[in-house]
Amino acid sequence: MQALCLQLCRDHGVEYTFPEQKGLSLQDSRIDEVLQHTAAVANCQTAFEIILAGPKTRGAERNVYKLSDGKEGDVYYVILKALASNEPKLTLKYSDIKARIERIVPQDAPRGVGITEALQQMHKRVIERLGEDRVLEWDEEKEAVNIPDPYFLYYLRWATW
Repeated sequence: MQALCLQLCRDHGVEYTFPEQKGLSLQDSRIDEVLQHTAAVANCQTAFEIILAGPKTRGAERNVYKLSDGKEGDVYYVILKALASNEPKLTLKYSDIKARIERIVPQDAPRGVGITEALQQMHKRVIERLGEDRVLEWDEEKEAVNIPDPYFLYYLRWATW
């Protein structure tokens, strides 16, 4: 919240406290700019890149999926986009993730086993590369993704990627 307020002031040239209360009106496009600018200063890019990269490919190339927004990406990209879409939730069941994926990849979406394997790999990479700074966890028993760092979810939703 503090980062958002600071960015809002920066974007509107507010550098000091006004002697009188002053209102600001924002159009939706300006609100989106403030949210995106705030995400740009978030310290989540490294974690994001580690998860997005997935494990090294061995043998066959990864499938590339075409998203409804015209962008393309592999299963790791698709899962991260799914986590960022719709209502923000810090815990998502597998069925919710699959439904989100089907909405953002209208044709030939990743299938069950591919999604589950990718979630397992994402979890593994977070543990190996980020240690205690866990931003994403796959709970195999509950079949759910947990995002223990709400700032990471904010980054997924508003960063330009």
